[in-house]
Amino acid sequence: MEAYAILSPEEAAEYVRQALPDFFGSGPLTCKRLAGDSRSVDGHVNEITRVATSDGRSLILKQLMPHVQLASHGEFYELPLTRMAVEVHALRFWERLCPGTTPQIYHWDDAQKLLVMEDLGRLCLLSESILERRRFPEVGKQLGKFLGKTSFYTSEFFLGLEEKQQMQNTFADGQTKPFWNHLFFQSAMLTPPLEAVNPLVRGALAELCALSPVRREVERLQERYAWQRQCLIHSDLHTSNVFADERGIKVFDAEYATYGPVAFDLGRLLSSLILSYAALYVKDEVPEAEKKEYQEYLLDLIEEIYQEFGDSFQTAWEGHFGESNPFQSPYNRFYRQERLADTLGFIACASVGRLCDAGLPFDFKELTDPQVQAAGQRLVLRLAKELLLYGKKMKEISELTACLRRLAAQAD
Repeated sequence: MEAYAILSPEEAAEYVRQALPDFFGSGPLTCKRLAGDSRSVDGHVNEITRVATSDGRSLILKQLMPHVQLASHGEFYELPLTRMAVEVHALRFWERLCPGTTPQIYHWDDAQKLLVMEDLGRLCLLSESILERRRFPEVGKQLGKFLGKTSFYTSEFFLGLEEKQQMQNTFADGQTKPFWNHLFFQSAMLTPPLEAVNPLVRGALAELCALSPVRREVERLQERYAWQRQCLIHSDLHTSNVFADERGIKVFDAEYATYGPVAFDLGRLLSSLILSYAALYVKDEVPEAEKKEYQEYLLDLIEEIYQEFGDSFQTAWEGHFGESNPFQSPYNRFYRQERLADTLGFIACASVGRLCDAGLPFDFKELTDPQVQAAGQRLVLRLAKELLLYGKKMKEISELTACLRRLAAQAD
């Protein structure tokens, strides 16, 4: 692997001063390394530094780490440093398709694997806003529209075969697909690391992963993820990789972007909302009425994202093909149903994959009582079982939210 040095905060300040002299001028700079174990940063594979001037201007310098720790027992997975170029290409491409939805890129140094970009600290991470039970009215629509438009305009429905092949070459899988395969299929469900999971749910996880129909469905989804190249996907789209405010969203951390199944990003994103629902479900310190109201908000958000995705995809389809396309209606009906079944399956795998100690989202990390944490995790496991066994029979996204309500009520 190519050797290179990780910059200290002081070196980062000097680097950006030289790279962007007009941005900073000659005044003093302050630097702060953003930690990956805080509420506001859910990352473990990058060095993120905020560089700021005394008058309040700031930007972010991101440097890639060559490996990621997968589990609390110390397993490391090597990742290609070329993923920096992938992130830059993806963010720039998505910004052309959906203006205003990605951070502005100021400077890209491919040789040193450094990216200097807009500081989005004025916004709130969507995951953090959910922890604080805040609501942003445009988030669901904008996330669904972002996913719908970027999916259609990077698919073979819009691109010619040669254009699509060029896109696939630009966003080649490298070692990133094997990484996610390990995390959300192999390690999560087929060979789960039980020693890295809350001891109070090890039995339930082992029982779920031993069911033959569950294993067959996971293997089907694993194969679809490995071989389907329907559109350009983010791969790591969850609520800690989205900034939001009252006006809209900013999607970032696109270093794993590649071609994959259209349902994968939907599954990853909706899974993170379900994990937040399950963690809130067991928080006794939150008044019951407030808890129920915000849980309904999360379920509404799940439905809104999925529905807006379908509407935006359909609008782009109709705008491209027109009403005269004879294959439009029957193929869309088939395509939508297949997409829902795969989305539900990916939700299940992604949700179970986040139950490992090192992968716990902050919603669950803040549950310090193992008994309380286990109650929320068992709800996730029950939902995953339902989706993997019966998800193919569901016809509407509302059946997912109804299923989650029912499982939560039964546990009560």
